[in-house]
Amino acid sequence: MTLVKDRLLVFSLLTVFIVAVGAIVAMVNPLQLRLPHDTLTGQAYVEGTVPMGFAPPWNPYDGKGFLTVTTDDANASALRITVEASHDGMIFYKRLYRYDNVENWTPVEFPQDDIDGWIKDEASVTFDVDSARLDPESWVVVYACADVDDAWRCGCFSKYDGVCRKWSIQNFTGTVPPPTRCVADADCDDGNACTTNTCADGVCEFSAVPDGTACEGGTC
Repeated sequence: MTLVKDRLLVFSLLTVFIVAVGAIVAMVNPLQLRLPHDTLTGQAYVEGTVPMGFAPPWNPYDGKGFLTVTTDDANASALRITVEASHDGMIFYKRLYRYDNVENWTPVEFPQDDIDGWIKDEASVTFDVDSARLDPESWVVVYACADVDDAWRCGCFSKYDGVCRKWSIQNFTGTVPPPTRCVADADCDDGNACTTNTCADGVCEFSAVPDGTACEGGTC
């Protein structure tokens, strides 16, 4: 019964969402706006700094944030980006978009099980992006809906927004952190007995020792 109810609820969103998806190409480009810079990766924009044409990464009806972005360096030239959308009672469309300075808005999909394209309560995805395709400040957008007095309200800038149907936006720092510079080989200890750790021109390098090399607890 719950599954049937969920299907009926999300089905009513499809007509509205088709309009929103059709408008994705015409989304306001944040790079064309002068935005206050948020230096904390994955932190919500403070109220008043959300760019025009987008909804905030929090539910305007209860003030609780639902959209966060965290990053880690996947390798020397790529960022590993994790997008999490989480809020009890809200639903999130499975397709989200990340800003790409080559292809503009690039689609990504949440991998969790969905009902007619919608995921309830919690969704997350992790992906790697070449840092050359990101700007120092980059963005992701998610289409989210909240149940307000038994009616779905999707992409509202505030609880007084009479139009809504906006994409919720979150920013993140799109640069790969520089490697920690070393002075001596001892600065490069990775805790792995089966690698040789060397400092070369201020950068740590790690190489595997030959198979069969004796080490604590056995051989490599």
